[in-house]
Amino acid sequence: MLGMKTTRSNKINLGLTMIGMKTIRSNKIKLGLSMLVMKTTRSNKINLGLTMLEMNTTRSNKINLDLTMLGMNTTRSNKINLGLTMLEMNTTRSNKINLDLTMLGMNTIRSNKIKLGLSMLVMKTTSSNKIKLGLSMLVMKITRSNKINLGLTMLGMKTIRSNKIKLGLSMLVMKTTRSNKINLGLTMLEMNTTRSNKINLDLTMLEMNTTRSNKINLDLSMLVMKITRSNKIKLGLSVVVMKTTRSNKINLGLTRLGMKTTRSNKINLLNHAWNKDHKIK
Repeated sequence: MLGMKTTRSNKINLGLTMIGMKTIRSNKIKLGLSMLVMKTTRSNKINLGLTMLEMNTTRSNKINLDLTMLGMNTTRSNKINLGLTMLEMNTTRSNKINLDLTMLGMNTIRSNKIKLGLSMLVMKTTSSNKIKLGLSMLVMKITRSNKINLGLTMLGMKTIRSNKIKLGLSMLVMKTTRSNKINLGLTMLEMNTTRSNKINLDLTMLEMNTTRSNKINLDLSMLVMKITRSNKIKLGLSVVVMKTTRSNKINLGLTRLGMKTTRSNKINLLNHAWNKDHKIK
């Protein structure tokens, strides 16, 4: 009986132990499942949050990228615009047709001081019958002589592009009062300025620059003397004149200058001012 009781007791103990183990196991499984559900839910929330965050980040990145690209394009556009503007300004300046000088040339038409200065210049130029006659004859000869045309055209082109040449021309202007031929060439160049802002500016700056540099004036005056003595340079100048007559800068031919200058309000005004104080004898 003792053995039976012991065996029975062991079975009961074993059964209770198994029940306890199963209960613990069941609780563990339940706990594990609940934890799994909680983790899954949390994971889903995290995944959803991360997905939304990624979507927002992506959208933000796109917006940032769009804004960056827009800024870059705007900056690039501004840089290009600025670059083109600077290029245009530098090109104009390198050709000695500065924007400021262009505006100055435009304003010379409206400036009483410049009008007065030019009128005084015309009055002085026209005060001499001999110089007038020489200039008129030179105009007639210029239309018939390619060499003279080309030389004077080249001088005009260089004055636009070079302050040094401008000074040379200023020296040439000083000498034109003593030389009928050069006088006429520069008179025609001056008449051109009423039609061309670029040449206008050159002649306006010409007088101002002549008094500023004796050395360059002297060098360029010698250069002008050498140019007039060199057939090769004259030939080169003739080729340049042929090209420059097709250029917008000197699109008024020297052959038509006489006709066109009569249409210039400035020349009309200057001639009127001269006619009031002087009479051709």
